Amino acid sequence: MSFLLVFLETIFTAMALAFMLMTGYELTSGLKTSRSKNEKPAVTPAESSEGAPRKPAPVPDSDLPEAAVLIPVCNEVAAVKRLISAAVRLDYPRDRLEVLVLDDSRAENAAVIREFTLQQAESFPFLRYLSRGNREGFKAGNIAYGISSSRGSLIAIFDADAVPAADFLKVTVPYFVRDARERDSGKQSRRPLGFLQTSIVFGNEGENFITRFLGLEVSHKNSMTESQRSHDEYASLTGSSCVWLRECISSAGGLSAQTLTEDVDLCYRAQLLGWRYEYVTETETREELPNTVAAMRVQRHRWALGLIGNAFLYFKKVLASDFSVKKKLAALTVMSQSFILSSFYLLLLGSLPMAFCAREQGWYFQVLCVTLLMVTVIWAVNSMGGSAGKKAPEAESSGRAAPENTSPDSQSPDTADPVPDTDPQDTPQIRRGFLEYFGYVLLYFPLSLYYFIALLENLVGIRGSFVPTPKSGSSFIKRPRIGLFLLTLEYFSLIYSLITLTVSIITGSGWTAFYASLTAMGFSLSLTLPLFLRSRAASEADKASKG
Repeated sequence: MSFLLVFLETIFTAMALAFMLMTGYELTSGLKTSRSKNEKPAVTPAESSEGAPRKPAPVPDSDLPEAAVLIPVCNEVAAVKRLISAAVRLDYPRDRLEVLVLDDSRAENAAVIREFTLQQAESFPFLRYLSRGNREGFKAGNIAYGISSSRGSLIAIFDADAVPAADFLKVTVPYFVRDARERDSGKQSRRPLGFLQTSIVFGNEGENFITRFLGLEVSHKNSMTESQRSHDEYASLTGSSCVWLRECISSAGGLSAQTLTEDVDLCYRAQLLGWRYEYVTETETREELPNTVAAMRVQRHRWALGLIGNAFLYFKKVLASDFSVKKKLAALTVMSQSFILSSFYLLLLGSLPMAFCAREQGWYFQVLCVTLLMVTVIWAVNSMGGSAGKKAPEAESSGRAAPENTSPDSQSPDTADPVPDTDPQDTPQIRRGFLEYFGYVLLYFPLSLYYFIALLENLVGIRGSFVPTPKSGSSFIKRPRIGLFLLTLEYFSLIYSLITLTVSIITGSGWTAFYASLTAMGFSLSLTLPLFLRSRAASEADKASKG
C-alpha cells in the first residue's frame, strides 16, 4: 500500500503544480488585460508598440487587395444558406472579391447546396460552388483545395454556421494593407502580420443551460486571447471568422490534416516561423453553439483529440525556438491546458485506490488536497466569472438557421441584410445564479472524460476521423459512434464515482468522498440534462401551439 500511496501522491503533486501554474498564468493575464483597459494609454496611436497594435485607418476601395472568402461545408444545409446570403453582401469591391462554397456534403445535401449557390451566383457572379468529389484530409483538405482554387492574397474562412457582419472585410483588410506598406517602406519594426481573428458572438447563447455554459467558456477564452495578443504571447486561435495572408499559409506549409484541429496546427506553425497575429474586436461574426449534450460530446472530443495532438507535435519545437523564456513558458501553458483538464478524470480514477489507503495518509496528503481544492476553485471562479456572454437580440435569439425548405426567393439579394445592425453594448446580459454557476463547474467533469480519452488515443496512435459538430439546420448521423462510446463511459464514470464515494465514507477518507460526490453530480448532470431539455422544449412547443 505504501508504494501505491507514494505513486498517487506524486501524481497529485504534479497535478497541483501544473494547475497552480495555469491558474497563475490566467489570473496574471486577466489582471494585465483589466489594467490595460482601465489605464490611460502611454503612447499615441501613431506610436503604438507591437504589444498594443493601433487600429488602422480606412483604406480606399482602389487600394484594397483581392480577397477570397472560403466557406467549407459538410451537410450544414440550412445554416450555409444563411452564410452564403451574408457573404455575398460583404461590403467590398466586387471586382476584388470571390466567395467559394467548398462542399464536402453527402450527395443529397450537396444537390441542395449546389442549387442554392448557383441561383445566388446569377446575381453575384463572384460566388462559386466547388466540390472535390472526396473527403481526403477532411476539413483541412477541403480548405486547402479552396485555397488552391482561389486567387486572393487574403483568405477569409468561416464555419458554415457563421454570419459575418457586412463590414467584416472593410475592418480586417486594412490591418494587412498597413502592414504591407510598412514592409515595403522598410520602416517596419514589428514582425509581419500573418493572420488575425475577430470577435465571435453566439445568437443562441441564451437558449438553454448547455449554450450558456459553452458561451461563458468561449468568452473566457476570448478574453485570454485578447490578453495574449496585447502582450505578444503565443496563442491558440480558432479557424472561423479569421483572415490569413496567403504568403503566411504558404510559408507555414499550408493546411495539414495531421491533427483534427487544422486551424490551431497552422497558427502554431505560423507563430513559430515569426508571423504576428491580431485579435480584432471592431467587427463581430455571429455563430451557433451546440445546444445538446450529445453535440457537445462530439465537438469537445474532436477538439481534445486535435489539441493534444498539436501539443505533442509542438512541445519540443517551442522549447527549441528563439522565443524568450517568458514566452516559451506562456506557450507551454497554453498547450498544456488540455492535459490539465484531462487530469480531472485521472484524479477520479486515483480516488478509489486513495480511499483504500485512507489510514496511511499523512499530513502531506491533507495539505496537498487542500491546496489542489483551493487552486481548482480559484480557476473555476476565474473561468466562469469572466466576461459574461451577450444575448442576441430577440429576433436572433434562437440562433437557428432558416428552415431547410426556405427557398432562394425568400432570401433574395434584394432583401434586407441578414445580419441585424445592433450595438453589442445595447444587448442584455444573460443572468446567472449561483446554482447555475455550480452546474457549469460540474460540467467540467464530463469534459475531463472526453479529454482523457483523447489523451489515451493520442498516446496509442489513434488519430480518429473528423466528425462535424451537429448543429441546427445540419444533416448528420444522429448518433456518431464516438458519441455512443463516450455516453457509455459516462455511465461507467457515474457508477465508479458512487463506488468511490461509498468506500471513502466507509474508510473515513473525507477528501476522496468530497471529490467523488462532485464527479457523481457532474456525470449525473450530463446524463439527465438531455431529458430535462427535451421535456422543456416539448412543454414550450405545446404552449406555443395553444397560444
